[in-house]
Amino acid sequence: STLPVSNYFCPTVLVKGNFKDAANAFEVATDYEIKACIKKLEGYGTTLTQAVDFYLMHHQPSGGVISVQRAYDLYLPHLEKLNRGDAYLNAVRGQYVGPFVKAHANLRLIDVTPSHAEKWIYESKKDVSANSKKYHIKYLRAFFNTLSEHPLAYTKKELNPFISIKSPESNRGDDKLTEKERVLPLEDVVCFLDALRKEAAWDILASQVLVLYCGLREKEARRIRWEDINWKRHSVTLDAKHAKRLQRRVCKIPDNALLWLELCEQKMPEWKTRSDNAVRQKLQRVKQSLREKLIENPESFEGCKFEFHQNCCRVSFASYSYEFNGP
Repeated sequence: STLPVSNYFCPTVLVKGNFKDAANAFEVATDYEIKACIKKLEGYGTTLTQAVDFYLMHHQPSGGVISVQRAYDLYLPHLEKLNRGDAYLNAVRGQYVGPFVKAHANLRLIDVTPSHAEKWIYESKKDVSANSKKYHIKYLRAFFNTLSEHPLAYTKKELNPFISIKSPESNRGDDKLTEKERVLPLEDVVCFLDALRKEAAWDILASQVLVLYCGLREKEARRIRWEDINWKRHSVTLDAKHAKRLQRRVCKIPDNALLWLELCEQKMPEWKTRSDNAVRQKLQRVKQSLREKLIENPESFEGCKFEFHQNCCRVSFASYSYEFNGP
């Protein structure tokens, strides 16, 4: 059958044969040349698919000419391989990247310009908050940056249309906080962990201890099980498949954190599992309950604020680690 031919034609491995000749054979522009190159490859014991795969992998001929929709279809499986959580994937699909793709589905990837990006952020999204605009820019930058490394998309990072878009000034107080202001007071940490203890939320208590004292991320800590903790060496091992950056880490467990974890292990010999959404809801209820108690009886919670800003637990670990270990 006649094959579609263009400079953007073609795909993974030549099983046998001379790679250079195979690549040269596919620098063609007509049906006649296609037939000629097939004949040229016959002696190498390869199939046409194998030769085409090799050509795509090593010469990246598509160079951004795939559509935005096709690029998006390649992007989603890539995120799943990176172990991105459901919340992140849902945000990509429904809130940040998906709507942009739907509006520009038929455009070629290389034809998306900073003008498209600016129009999308400041016209199509004019009614959303400055903070939301920042997230749109962040997610869409990641979309185009990732595609720059994909063999079937292959656009240059410097051509990312969202790179030159300036993030708007945010009027939300949480965004203007310094890292120091995000750190939880010691009194807050004690009350927070004790509230989880009283709720008998042993799995959540253990994961929060791992964030506060060992520096794990929230989602990483929720993937830990007892077998990942070395009680003798006072360490916890995070498997690469559960790590955000897909790199195995071994984190030290301080003595005070070990006491909390031993308590949790006694009360919960088999680690209970909950969905990420269930954990978030439980944490929100506990934090809200602490705020209400502070209002009702401030004398009993002297020194407490119960202002749980974004990433406050992990930022608090950084402060704690600096205090005990130095810079």
